[in-house]
Amino acid sequence: MSDPQRSERVVESDGITVEKSFATDEFPVPAVTFRIESNRSEPVRVRLTDTIPEDFPMERVGFHPDFGSENWTAYSDHRVEFDRLLEPGATVRTVFGIRGEGIDPDAFLSPPTVEHVPEGEAIDDVLGGDGNDPVREVVAGDRDSLPGMDDAAEAAAVAGDAESAEGGPTPRPTDAETTPAVTVADSEAPEAVAETGAEKAATDADAAPSGGEGDAAVAAAEGGDAAENGVAAADDGDAADEAGDAAADDDAVDVSVASALAAEIRSGDVSEADLDTLREELDLGAPRSVDVRISRLQSRMEDLAAYADALEEFIDEEGTATEVLEESRERTEAVADALADAESRLEAAAEERRSVREDVETVESTLDDALAELEGLEGRVADVEAVESDVERLEATVSDLESTVGAVDEDVDDLDAELGDVRDDIADLDARVHDLEDVDDDVASLESEIDRIDEELAELEAFRDRLSDAFGT
Repeated sequence: MSDPQRSERVVESDGITVEKSFATDEFPVPAVTFRIESNRSEPVRVRLTDTIPEDFPMERVGFHPDFGSENWTAYSDHRVEFDRLLEPGATVRTVFGIRGEGIDPDAFLSPPTVEHVPEGEAIDDVLGGDGNDPVREVVAGDRDSLPGMDDAAEAAAVAGDAESAEGGPTPRPTDAETTPAVTVADSEAPEAVAETGAEKAATDADAAPSGGEGDAAVAAAEGGDAAENGVAAADDGDAADEAGDAAADDDAVDVSVASALAAEIRSGDVSEADLDTLREELDLGAPRSVDVRISRLQSRMEDLAAYADALEEFIDEEGTATEVLEESRERTEAVADALADAESRLEAAAEERRSVREDVETVESTLDDALAELEGLEGRVADVEAVESDVERLEATVSDLESTVGAVDEDVDDLDAELGDVRDDIADLDARVHDLEDVDDDVASLESEIDRIDEELAELEAFRDRLSDAFGT
């Protein structure tokens, strides 16, 4: 087994290896996982039993459908059991989940109990399969009589008559008002012979008294070896020798050892020591697998009883299935009506929401336009503020210009006075100019005369040149 501080446990049992671990992230909830491996050479049925902490609710334990949930059984005594047939060399992985918070993994990592039963072993064949099956079935309570039991009773009566003739012990008398010589055993008889043995049966049988009631015990003693060898009937000659019947020859009747043994057991004439010997010899003790199955059945019966009690209480409080169904039907119809009303209300609310949505969209559009206009107004206000500033500056300038204009007006007045004098001067100048114009005319006449004289001089100069050229001077 691994270190108890680790989150894994390993258990090995006769070729079966089980690895147990705690997984926190592999599944939606924490889970305890098992890896079961069979190293056996034949099929084997594995029963794995694990314990759940006492303080953990069993209703929080669940099994995964993909990991063999059909092979798990949970019990109210805080244990779970996994039962499955494994082929040779097979490996199977299974899990069970635990829902909750603050789970301590170490609390779920106790070593599991592993049991295995070879394929073919069951409760029906616990008693074996040899020639004594009828006896075993009677002892185990599975049969009420044995084949040839009536013949055995008649043979016992014949043997008793023979012994009486020889002077042997007188058989136990019976009548209609008392217990018959052969009776059906009650429920305690099978339990008394649940375990048997062979060699001790032979020894005790040899020491049993002979005659009457002792004949069956002698037959049982000899039948011990016969049962051990699988023989269904004893030799009637040996039985006659053990009873002291020297006259048993052609009239002897074959008596079935099993029938005689069953008759003795039913009549209650077998001692406890002989019954113990039979228990050991017949090996009727139930194996551990039967105890586990019985425990499992008992737990299921307890769960079934608890379920029945809860069901009775539920029926008392809630009524029968018809009443519950009728009430459920009425509730369903009421819920359906409520749902229909809710749906109509939802549709009306949806229509109102659509109308409100349209109004909101209209308001948003209007608001956008108003915001745009407001932005334009803000720009205009800024422009007006700028214009006001310009107007203020212009007003200051106008004030300056007015003062300047006043000064200019004074200057203009002064200029007007001066211009009066200038005008007089100009009048004088105009007269002078007129006179000058006359002079100009005279000058022009002189200039034209001078020009004429210059032309004549030029012509004379040209004539002189020609004369010079003509005379060669």
